[in-house]
Amino acid sequence: MSVLIGSVLGIDTEFTTLAEAEHALLGLGSAVALPPDAMVCTHEVRDGVPHYAVSITLSTPPNLDLVEAIRGQFPGCPVSLDGSAASAGVQQAIDEVERRHGGRAFAFPGSGELQGVLPIHAALERSALDRVTVLGGASADPDDQLLTRDFVRPRWVNGELVLAVLPAGPNTVAPFEVPNPTACCGGHG
Repeated sequence: MSVLIGSVLGIDTEFTTLAEAEHALLGLGSAVALPPDAMVCTHEVRDGVPHYAVSITLSTPPNLDLVEAIRGQFPGCPVSLDGSAASAGVQQAIDEVERRHGGRAFAFPGSGELQGVLPIHAALERSALDRVTVLGGASADPDDQLLTRDFVRPRWVNGELVLAVLPAGPNTVAPFEVPNPTACCGGHG
């Protein structure tokens, strides 16, 4: 499944954690239905105070309902279509999507099909994923089972949407990134 790059909306948030950015994106998804071909990515911005920007790629220009929902979910955050009058965070997000290098996909064509356990070849056929790699760079066997945990967050790497995985049992892999990570050394001071 290919990913079309048409209109790219960039949002420069004040969120300093990925959890905050994803929470806002979940709220956006509750407020308005995104087209099935939408690509929604988070981008780590290191310009000034580290924070996250968001890109939303659509095959057609966004409708007014989507723009209003974005403004409601991200109040006071700079929003730009295709980088016009963009902040550094918006420009970075749009550049990463257009180069297809950088950016972590929160939602992408076919991402809703990646639930439960399925063969890797099925995940590749049903979604915009280009490749599944075992952490360290080796390609995963197409017949191995992907234990999605209903949380698949690939990244753009050199023009491909790549999901990094770890072994999770015999002939089974799971995404490297887990749904609810526990902070290291939490509570120790």
